[in-house]
Amino acid sequence: MCAIIDWNSRYLLSWTLSNTMTVEFCLEALEKAISVYEAPEILNTDQGSQFTSEGFTTTVSGAQIRLSRDGVGRATDNIAMHCALKILRYQAYV
Repeated sequence: MCAIIDWNSRYLLSWTLSNTMTVEFCLEALEKAISVYEAPEILNTDQGSQFTSEGFTTTVSGAQIRLSRDGVGRATDNIAMHCALKILRYQAYV
């Protein structure tokens, strides 16, 4: 699952689901969010291979978005996203 949230409001802007760890489904989530809302100034991601790939970084920089990555092994840096994903997973099983 790849989700785009607004750090300020904690609002879920878009999300996609895939059974692979490819960059395409992450780009789809980003493109959905940008098509409805304006492009963010900063996009915070973890160190996953889909976010460090050339395709993702090129797309993000081409959209004039500054990329910020959490430190390796720093799950607490992205706690808002982990909470949002936990809620989505819970609601999917209810």
